[in-house]
Amino acid sequence: MGGGNTTAAAHRESPDDVPATVAPTAPSTTLPETVTTSTSTPPTAAPDTVTETSPPTTTTSPATATAPAGTSTTTTTSSPLLETGDVEGFEIITARLGERSLLLALADTNSLRSRGLMGVLSLGDLDGMVFAWKDPVGVSFWMKNTLIPLDIGYFDEDGALFAVLAMVPCTQDPCPTYPSATAVRFALEAVPGFFDEVPLGESLILGETVAWP
Repeated sequence: MGGGNTTAAAHRESPDDVPATVAPTAPSTTLPETVTTSTSTPPTAAPDTVTETSPPTTTTSPATATAPAGTSTTTTTSSPLLETGDVEGFEIITARLGERSLLLALADTNSLRSRGLMGVLSLGDLDGMVFAWKDPVGVSFWMKNTLIPLDIGYFDEDGALFAVLAMVPCTQDPCPTYPSATAVRFALEAVPGFFDEVPLGESLILGETVAWP
């Protein structure tokens, strides 16, 4: 695994299990049902004089009702499915990094942190994976069995970015490690170049759950 107080390999581990605390998904909104108004032909008036042989007058309504202009109709809307590429078994959450809105896979237990992005070739619609701890810890990541290069950002106990490292895939031991210089609360892995426009000190705030594993 690697040096540091805690090895958190991409793929990584930590002594702390951190249960995710997330808000429930907002309920869906149902549009009103179709409202149809029937139009009927008014009854025919009876003649002033009626003989015994005269047939009774009948009123006939059209078989098909016609809806007037402006009648509301029922439509069905559906949200597109979230594409997570090869990332499976992780809770998906929203997050904000400065002014940017993110979709992230959440690794907040020892087993999830140890697996990380091993074997992943595509992130789909995800911006990356966030590793979270309840309390700040010293960590060291590695890239064993990781198939794509990644950048990792380390965030302190206040959620402020203090370091960004470029990591390369490793298929054979010994694999290099990428330790944090100080304790971290979050570590965010993303594709190379993700942090190019993110200044040090930018805050990461985790949001609500949008998909469960």
